[in-house]
Amino acid sequence: MQLRKLATNFHYTQVECALITTALNSLAYELRAAKDKLDAAVEDAERSSSRWAPMAR
Repeated sequence: MQLRKLATNFHYTQVECALITTALNSLAYELRAAKDKLDAAVEDAERSSSRWAPMAR
């Protein structure tokens, strides 16, 4: 009886870990996309500011 309960608990733990892994992978994917977008915006802003920066005399 205890072994069966242990097996059930272990299976539950495996399922929960898989769900957490999936959620974290999804979050990482979304954060990576947001970071790529931010990096592109920063790069664009840097290019724009260098174009409009006053020239040194």
